[in-house]
Amino acid sequence: MSSSKFISKDYQSLCKIYDELMLGVEYDLWFDLIVRLCEENFDNPKVKILEIGGGTGVLGRKLADFGFVYLGSDISFDMAKTAIKKNLNFVCADCRNLPFSNNFDLAIFLFDGINYLFDIKQFTQTFKQIHSILKNGGLFLFDITTEVNSMNNFFNYKESHAGTDYAYIRESYYDVKNREQHNDFEIFVKEKGDNHQCNTYHRFSEQHCQKVHPVKSVIDSIPLDLFEIAGTWGDFERKKWNSKSERVHFLLRKK
Repeated sequence: MSSSKFISKDYQSLCKIYDELMLGVEYDLWFDLIVRLCEENFDNPKVKILEIGGGTGVLGRKLADFGFVYLGSDISFDMAKTAIKKNLNFVCADCRNLPFSNNFDLAIFLFDGINYLFDIKQFTQTFKQIHSILKNGGLFLFDITTEVNSMNNFFNYKESHAGTDYAYIRESYYDVKNREQHNDFEIFVKEKGDNHQCNTYHRFSEQHCQKVHPVKSVIDSIPLDLFEIAGTWGDFERKKWNSKSERVHFLLRKK
């Protein structure tokens, strides 16, 4: 086997295997939560949804197939391109500067994508952007990962997997002092060509890091003149979060 190595960023390489990597993610739990929230809060069955940090459109495909009017976005151009190949309405956009008008009923930013914002002031900036694209009374659903999640599952975690034409090695570690969750990948993708016996693989390296903000800091960053906090829940249960929650969901309603 021969190989060549590239160092990439912004999911440029990870997008090639992202759907396989995320096979164990329980997207159905988010889908069910969104459907319930829409049934409870909107009369119109054609709810207009904007997804931020939509990745390769796994959840978006479920929402669009269900009948929601869906638009997805991601800051990674390569992830957005992958989602578009699934026949989704999808654009490349930054949550801190959204190029949309205020005609969405619901905005979602899930799977702790907002944890990629290191400065808590960027949370406030993002909330203001969300406010500008929501209809009056519109909802914003997002979630954060917690330090409990990092300590329980990703403090010093390694995994590897090989598929038909790819393989990856993942190393995750948590920097307690700086509250930073690191996820480093070595990715091997088989070169495509007419020769089915080709044994050439391209090797890519990607490093990703999230800031694990305390729940209170996130709450304090919400501009209460623009939103009311309609709920804060631990994990996927619609019960108040506690010190053992590995994920916290927030539901904001535009004033």
